[in-house]
Amino acid sequence: MRTFLPFCFAAIIGCGKDSDSSPNSPGKDVDRGASLGADSGELGSPSSDTAEATDSGSVGGAGVDGSDAIGDTLATAALLRSWESWGESVPLALDAIDHENDRDLYKMFIPPDGIAFISAHSFGLADLKLRVVDSSGSTMGVSRMMPHRVRGDDPGVWVQARGPQPMFVEVSAEEGSVYPSAYELVGIPVIGEDGEPNDSSADASARLSDGSAGFRSSIVGESGHTEFLGLIGASGDTDHWAFDAPSDGLMAWSLWPVASTVMDARMALTDASGAEIGWADDPDYLGVGSWFDDVGLLVPVQSGQRYTLSVTNDRPAFGAGTLYVGVATMLASLAQESEPNDDPLYASAVGLDESTVHPGYRTGATYGQLNATDALDVFRLSMSEPAYISVHVQAGTVGSGVQVRVTAWADPYGADVLGEASVDAGGDASLRDVWVAGTEAYVRIEAVSRREENSGNHYAVGFEAYPVPLHD
Repeated sequence: MRTFLPFCFAAIIGCGKDSDSSPNSPGKDVDRGASLGADSGELGSPSSDTAEATDSGSVGGAGVDGSDAIGDTLATAALLRSWESWGESVPLALDAIDHENDRDLYKMFIPPDGIAFISAHSFGLADLKLRVVDSSGSTMGVSRMMPHRVRGDDPGVWVQARGPQPMFVEVSAEEGSVYPSAYELVGIPVIGEDGEPNDSSADASARLSDGSAGFRSSIVGESGHTEFLGLIGASGDTDHWAFDAPSDGLMAWSLWPVASTVMDARMALTDASGAEIGWADDPDYLGVGSWFDDVGLLVPVQSGQRYTLSVTNDRPAFGAGTLYVGVATMLASLAQESEPNDDPLYASAVGLDESTVHPGYRTGATYGQLNATDALDVFRLSMSEPAYISVHVQAGTVGSGVQVRVTAWADPYGADVLGEASVDAGGDASLRDVWVAGTEAYVRIEAVSRREENSGNHYAVGFEAYPVPLHD
């Protein structure tokens, strides 16, 4: 989540995003999440994993000493019912986050190579988090929310058992969540993996044509989303998945949180000509981003064109434990830059929409590309009154190969420079809280370096305008 200074306007703006917008749009007022690898601590003691506690089935049950019926160590974890009875219609557990820092730990036995989707649904205001740990207490995977926020802030994680040892799932609440809060824990057995052979782009196209690719409807029932399950079945294996873009615009590819210690996925995207146009060394859906969520890859596509996604494992592991689960979808409609816009006199106009929730707060968004001889793009912001502006350019976090510099001017000739920003460690650039004394501003996005000169140099950019400073 973005952090703002505690000015009086910050209380009005909140997170600076409208709550009535699409989950994929820049107007969503939601928690921005955190990275999958943020939790590395251990639970309990491996030697103490000898006792099994049973879930009382009650919701709540807080004790006066800040305890509840569900234990928070391996030894006191509540034993979930047998795998054969799992299903979406009957929750595995009904309980509650009873007090601050409450953690409920559940023990589960999944058959070797068994695959399951585990999710938690909050009935209160708590922002839940799931963590899967192995029998030694080491973290295997964490989920704070589902890709594209299909169930709000509720988390979901995929699990593949590697052996007969028990696994554990921990339900807790993010720091700052409201307590208490009832929840349900759901486990769904899943059958499916990638349609082999899919070791090349030609294989992927053949699997798409004959319907054997292994695509499936979304496990959470989200229309418009395509899910795909895969395994790295052999050393050095690369899986390929073919997609036909359903429309023009931005298409997203990302991986669900998966409880695994042997899979470190990397993705690349090629177009119909075979040119690579997107790269992601960290393709997990993280839910963070200076404007758009970090989804792994967010790439401009053309309707009906064939795109091929390759997935590899950066760890020298294969077979059981290398499960990955991806989701592909189109982003909500978003305007594209209008060429030629290399000269401020021909700048692309960006419309700023007034917030329906926060008076005085306006936003706009667009995307563009800086391939080949196109070295820079210029945008014009028109405002009804002087304001602070912020510009958030995402390149690295959307799978682009371009490094950019962002400059804001008060005039079309570049004589009055308002501010400048270069890329951060993630490959993005944000220019924050720039005061515009007039009613017009020009923003230049310039390519400083490119991974490939002629392809893969896309970016997405969000604009804000507001009456008082908001950002740290």
